[in-house]
Amino acid sequence: MLKNQLILTAISGAVLSCVVTLAQEPAVNVDKKGHPNLAQAQQLIAEANHYIVEAQKINKNDMQLHARRRGSC
Repeated sequence: MLKNQLILTAISGAVLSCVVTLAQEPAVNVDKKGHPNLAQAQQLIAEANHYIVEAQKINKNDMQLHARRRGSC
């Protein structure tokens, strides 16, 4: 019984950690003066993430139509 509880606790902790990590916005913390290309790439990643989140809101997280379209092409 103790072994099952330990395994369940470990799995729950791992899942919670993943959810917290995925829920965060990408960081934009590279110095533009020191690394302009990396700073621009980081900014573009944050912008892309924003568009993904907006698309998910508009589609109410339903990507089934998109999957059907891709499969039929």
